[in-house]
This record gives sequence, structure tokens and C-alpha cells, in this order.
Amino acid sequence: MSEAGALQEKALLSVLLTTEDPTHSIYEVSDILRGEHFADKRYGIIYDIILTEVRKHSVADMPSVAKAAERQDIPTELVEGLSNVGVNLPLKALKKTAVDILEDYQLRRGKAIAQTAEAALTVNDLKGVHSDMGRVLDTASAKPFGRTSTDAPGILDHLAKMRVTGFDGMLTGYHHWDRLVCGLRPGDVTVMAGGPGVGKSLLAWCAGWNLTPEHKVGAVSLEMSDLDIHYMLFRFVSGVDPGRIRMAEMTDEEFERISAGLTTIMEKDFVIDYTSFALDDLVMRARRMKSEFNIELLIVDYLQLIRTGSDDTKEQEVASISRAMKELASALGIHVILISQLSRKKDSRQDHEPQMGDVRYSGMVEADAAVLLMLWRQLDETITHCKVEKNRHVGRFGRFDLPYDPKFGRYVDRVVS
Repeated sequence: MSEAGALQEKALLSVLLTTEDPTHSIYEVSDILRGEHFADKRYGIIYDIILTEVRKHSVADMPSVAKAAERQDIPTELVEGLSNVGVNLPLKALKKTAVDILEDYQLRRGKAIAQTAEAALTVNDLKGVHSDMGRVLDTASAKPFGRTSTDAPGILDHLAKMRVTGFDGMLTGYHHWDRLVCGLRPGDVTVMAGGPGVGKSLLAWCAGWNLTPEHKVGAVSLEMSDLDIHYMLFRFVSGVDPGRIRMAEMTDEEFERISAGLTTIMEKDFVIDYTSFALDDLVMRARRMKSEFNIELLIVDYLQLIRTGSDDTKEQEVASISRAMKELASALGIHVILISQLSRKKDSRQDHEPQMGDVRYSGMVEADAAVLLMLWRQLDETITHCKVEKNRHVGRFGRFDLPYDPKFGRYVDRVVS
């Protein structure tokens, strides 16, 4: 290991241990770097300890990390010495340093793919990583060309299996939705659009709930916090209102119901990211979800909160995000539910029923989506109206209603003829 390489590893750990915002810092590099990439295995263990503590929302300061490291036979002096490295590494240089460490690791292993990753990460001040790095990775693992002469028999076998299942995708558990779109297909994007408070996020999570644990579901939650999501899931299994949970007004019997449902929630095992407001980070985190957990569905909540970091107009920014989600779904072989707000145009109509052009800054969103599912309801209604406004592969269109179960806070299925 070179002296420069050792200094880089120490400098990166020093920043993670001394910064005022370790959560932000660790997520700057965790998509690139793992503990095994460190040449000094002791530093790799320290890095993994910091990452673990941050993921648990625990304190990852010098004393706590030193104590955890000591349990793994890492001298306390080694951890404490990282505060005196003497290198002032700017926070913005973390990604570059992480790539350098990764490159050293790959070269030690006789590989050079990290050189291309570094180039992608440094182009245009790290903007555009989602497309540049994605193309690098996708090209490196490209599949052979498809040929009808050899592929058709396999497709016919697939059709034979479909005669049993009846669908070509994952079932959401909502009969009419599934019948109209034939399930959620890998490589596609469903744009779920509606006005504020109509239940877009809830419907996406209900679909994910119905799919798990048979299918692994990931989510990028930019609107709901970890507490919000877990209170929602607690209600799913117990029927206890989240307001009573937040106000600590639960009875013993209600707390027991929540505790009894904990096993079910753990078995569902949603993989959730709360941090990726930047498009580049979101794409890299989604790739990591696929790599580590093999997710089949990704819920992104919601489109208008994602930022590209560019000076483009809002329409251009939304178009870039929409195209990135389509490329991501295709590259990873997953289905993406992309939640979107609607413009106020629908409010001018007497029935408030939305139309395709009501998607905020729509443009390419409508073009990239395989399915456009629109939601609305009247103020005094407990039923959410849904309609499939676009259906690229199947060509079926229709409306259906989803009643809301006020006790368990979930949508229940209703078959509509």
C-alpha cells in the first residue's frame, strides 16, 4: 500500500468521524465504497462501523466508534489518531477520494473498471452520473443480441406459464388495476398522478404491501419520514390510528396489537431510502438496492421533489428525471412506480376528474410512462376514483374505485365490471 493511499484512507475516515453531519457525509460515499475496498483492513472495519451506526440512526462520533472498534480488536489509539491526520479534506472531495480508494482496490485485484467510474464521477462536477456511470455499467455487462430464431421458443414457454398465472407481471392485489394493466412488468414505469391528499403515496405503499414478501420492494421516500412510514405500517397490522400513536394515547391492548404485528412488518422487509433528493444519488442508491437486495419494485415518492442540480427549466428538469427513471427501470429490470403531482387545471372542472395533460410539467413524463394511473376524489368521499389513462403494452383503459378502510388505513379491493 502506498503512502498516498494510506493517507487518503485516513483522511476520508477523519472527515466521517469529525464532521458535524456524519449522515450526509457517509451517504456521499457509501454508494461507491465498502469496507473491503480499504487496503488497511483495520480502516475498512472502522468504515463499516461508521456506516452501520449511521444506518441505525445512532451516534457515529469518535468515542462510540472507538468503543465498537475495540470490540473487534482495533486499538482505540488507531481510531483516536484519525482526528490528527493533518489533512484538510473538503466535504466536496469525499466522492473523489472514495473513487481513488476504489481504484486502488480494483488495481490490486487486477481490474480497471473503477477508472471509468472515476471519469464518470468527475465529469461536469459530478453532474450526469446517472447517465454516464449507468451506461458504463450497463455496457460492461451487456447481454447478447436477441434473435427471434432462438428466442421465440422460450417466449412461447413463458406464454404457457402465463396461462396458469393469467398475468405477465407482479400482482398489486387490486383486481381491476391488475386486469387492466396485466400486472407490474419489469422494465416499465407507472406514473401514479393525483392532487394533494387523494392517496397517491398510500396506494403505492398498499400495492407494495400486497406484493411483499414474495417480491422485494424498495422505496425512495422524499415526503414521508421513517416515523411516518412505520406508523402507517403499524396501522396496517393493528388498526391503531397514527394520531393516537404520536400522542402516546395507546391503550395496553392497542400496544399489544402493534407488537403482535411487528413480525409481519419485519417479514415484509421494505428497503427504504430517505436521503436521495438529488437525481444522481437516487439512481446510484437504486442500483445498490438492486445489487444488495434484488428489488423488483421501486416506489419513488415523488417526482417533483427530485432535483437534478442543473440550471434547466422545471419542464426540462422533470423530463430528465422521467427519462432517468425509464432508463433505470430498463437497466435494472425492475418496475418503477413514480408518484407525481397534478396541476390545478382539474380544479376548474366540476367533477375534478384529471386528464393526461394535468400532470405537472408533464412533457416527457407521459411519453416515458408505460402506464399512467390517475387518482381523484371529492372532498366528502371515502372512495378514491382511479383511471388508466395510458396503457402502452396492453391498450386497455378503464376506471375503478378503491374504498378506504378507515380502521386499518388501507385501500380495499372492489371488483368493478
